[in-house]
Amino acid sequence: MLHKADIVVTFFPRGTLSLISLLQFGLTAQTGQAIVYAQDGYPKGGYLNAVRGIYATKIVTSEEDLKNAVIEKMEKLLAERNAS
Repeated sequence: MLHKADIVVTFFPRGTLSLISLLQFGLTAQTGQAIVYAQDGYPKGGYLNAVRGIYATKIVTSEEDLKNAVIEKMEKLLAERNAS
């Protein structure tokens, strides 16, 4: 069902590996759907940053930044749909 979503938010808390979330992120990173919330100290943060460099994925580190990223993405999607 991820392929039908306009936005996929994935959360990576520090102190866990979140392997299923990493899989989900890998499936959505190149689609432009992904927004990642990774807490400082997440053990696989280097992997997230490497993928961000390849696919220009949005990665945030706070709930406030996550909220703003989702709003920004939703506004962009609405603008694109209204222009069509």
